[in-house]
Amino acid sequence: MTLPNVMMQMENIQMFLTFCEHYGVPKTNLFQTVDLYEGTNMPQFLSCVQCLGTEVSTCYLSIVVTKQYWYTSDNGTWLQRHW
Repeated sequence: MTLPNVMMQMENIQMFLTFCEHYGVPKTNLFQTVDLYEGTNMPQFLSCVQCLGTEVSTCYLSIVVTKQYWYTSDNGTWLQRHW
């Protein structure tokens, strides 16, 4: 894998973490970017995804994922994604 692809993947993971934190996932449930990229701490990754699911269902947050953007209905924002 080339360096630009690695960097893009790492940026995408970081954007996901930012998204999670923005929507209420506690920092204690977040994982490190390298954990997912290298697959070294999958239990923490799964904990983060589960917590995000709980936050989304609790807030009745509607998330639409398109080819280029995340859309969230709670405040009508579009967040550009990189994958």
